[in-house]
Amino acid sequence: MGNQEQRSKDYLLITPQDVATAGATATTTYVGVGPEYKAGKVIVSAHLTATKTAVAALQEATDSSGTSATAVSGKTVTLTGEAGGSDEIGVIEFKASDLSTGYPYVGVTVTTNENGDDICATLLLVEPRKGQATMPETS
Repeated sequence: MGNQEQRSKDYLLITPQDVATAGATATTTYVGVGPEYKAGKVIVSAHLTATKTAVAALQEATDSSGTSATAVSGKTVTLTGEAGGSDEIGVIEFKASDLSTGYPYVGVTVTTNENGDDICATLLLVEPRKGQATMPETS
């Protein structure tokens, strides 16, 4: 199989926080997805009461300040609370090729329909596999 290694890097996009106002949107910092990264995942978690929702959407931007930020088509996840309150987790997967030319930064927005929701978002970037093409010799 060769000596292959998969390296990744993770970023806390939205620190764990309480959403104070229903309908509020939490916006993350924006992280550069350099050419060495082939794919990524945004992991979103929320504590929601029955039937309440949190909608997370992957955003792309032209710089780390979020300039010209826009949603990446088809890259959303909706979390829905269950009776008695529940902790929900959702994942948005993307490839570098999903981003528009000139938009090398990603972030996420999370919008909830209830105040008091606790939310958090983490970005995991995965590098392409690198390594030897042949088995190393053993003695």
